[in-house]
Amino acid sequence: SISLSLVSPAAEKLWESCYENCLQFLNAFPQHELAPFVWRYLASSSAEIASIKPEHKVKLLSDLELFLKLPLPEIEKNEWQLLLAKTFYEMHQYEQAMLSLQNQQSANATLLLSLCLRDQNKDMARFCELAEEALSKGTTLVDLGQIHASLYNAYLELSQRDQAAKHLYEAFLAKAEIKTENLLWLADYYFNLVKESEGNFALAARAAALFEHCKAALHGDANLYKLSKLYLILGRTDDAIALLQALPSPSHEASLLLAQSLVKKGLIEQATELFDSIVVSCGTGRSPTGAAAALQGARLKLAQAHPDFMGIAAQLKNLVMQKNFEGGP
Repeated sequence: SISLSLVSPAAEKLWESCYENCLQFLNAFPQHELAPFVWRYLASSSAEIASIKPEHKVKLLSDLELFLKLPLPEIEKNEWQLLLAKTFYEMHQYEQAMLSLQNQQSANATLLLSLCLRDQNKDMARFCELAEEALSKGTTLVDLGQIHASLYNAYLELSQRDQAAKHLYEAFLAKAEIKTENLLWLADYYFNLVKESEGNFALAARAAALFEHCKAALHGDANLYKLSKLYLILGRTDDAIALLQALPSPSHEASLLLAQSLVKKGLIEQATELFDSIVVSCGTGRSPTGAAAALQGARLKLAQAHPDFMGIAAQLKNLVMQKNFEGGP
């Protein structure tokens, strides 16, 4: 990066004084042997002033264009050229920015070019390609979370949900500012993947972390039910039970999950009572939840020391009748 450590006024944040002093020196002694160094101080202080006062950016452009006419080492020249391009970009002069980036291959130049193509040409595919390349090169031009968030939006626009999810999660890890609705979208995305492969603990952990992050916004039982299922997959049975028991008016599905959680904890009596309650609550209509509760409750009762065979048989008979009814015309 461009060093400002030798500039005493600049080190004290007296950028404007430094800038004026440099101008006076260059006007008085343009051919002095120290002039190239003073030019560097002038360009540096001009850049700092522009970061504080955006209206100074027009002057910064002219300062940089004059400075870049001096014979500079290639590496240093590329850094100042990048600052010139970045200033053009910030002023929405995208064509000029891209011209300033010609022959530059650095990570930051690649990212800046990708931003120009996105904002000037609305070329999302090219933006994604170049931004990914810049990330792989280790760009430091802007906050990483911001880059990942931008890629998330671009991939969504391109209907590439998997890539969008990948970058939204990276933005989340980088602590970027993300809308809760987008985080819940990501949590649902991972939850649906977990349903296809319940042994994928990494995805379950990601989904749980996202739901937990949004816990204050989890209105209604649906998302809390999903979080409870994730807790069970991750072996966090106590957390699942606490969450399900706190639901004010749980659905039949949530009650069934609670009963299953109680079984995992060895609380058989409580689980059996809850299974029976679900069966009664579901009534005689066709209900997969009620059928699951009847079957799992019957299994628990059969495992008891003195099972009620008549009661269990009646419960299973009703279950068979219901199954036959569902298969009818």
